[in-house]
Amino acid sequence: MLCKSRGFSTLIASYEKWDDMKIELSFEQRECLATAIRNAPFPLSVYNYSNNKLEELASREVHEEYIRKQLTSEDVDEVCDGLSNVLLWGYLRSDTESFRVYDFRRRVNRQQLIRVRNLIQEIKGPSLVPLERVRLPLFTCLSQFTHIRAFLEPATYTVLDPELMTLHETGIATVFSRMQNTTIAIPANLRNEAAYDRWCKICAVLGSALPRSGVTPMDVSLGIVRLVQVHNPDDAARLVRLGEG
Repeated sequence: MLCKSRGFSTLIASYEKWDDMKIELSFEQRECLATAIRNAPFPLSVYNYSNNKLEELASREVHEEYIRKQLTSEDVDEVCDGLSNVLLWGYLRSDTESFRVYDFRRRVNRQQLIRVRNLIQEIKGPSLVPLERVRLPLFTCLSQFTHIRAFLEPATYTVLDPELMTLHETGIATVFSRMQNTTIAIPANLRNEAAYDRWCKICAVLGSALPRSGVTPMDVSLGIVRLVQVHNPDDAARLVRLGEG
């Protein structure tokens, strides 16, 4: 079984060292990461389903709280709105056709919404595999489930974009080298969930090395993705490696 494989057990056992881990970045590394974080796009649009309007919110904090409140609602219709806005945010970041959100709302059923609502209310740890087992329409890969997890607890969890998987091409070994991947998407399985949990901790460690307080794992993750997008994958991979200790 996967849980008993040496690689998976080693990945789990290595978590203990992360609790109080601190690193130091050079001035150039701090500037590189801080600049990438500042330039990383974060769409602030949400769809308000009570008045059927696309709205631009005032700040990222307001945006995150808006979606978190929907996802954690007792009302399954509000949970549906929250999941819809999670999809919208991801589509806006990747220039994917946002009309696909309406396909999700058409196909999702009440039983699935009840299951995901109940799961969210008792969620512990990454819980990407349990989210995947609900079989929500259009939520088909690990990356999309990390979006849900990040909006629930942005101070602890972050997103894992498929673009990060390209870091193995640099030849620098990182947490992404241990993940199972396909040519289509990152599957949601226990090994990849463990690697995602490690990624969140790496982002927290890197964020704590910056002089500005309040840098979240989400900030760091989006900054690393930005470095990949602007054709600077080597710097991105080196930062990730430093964060691993």
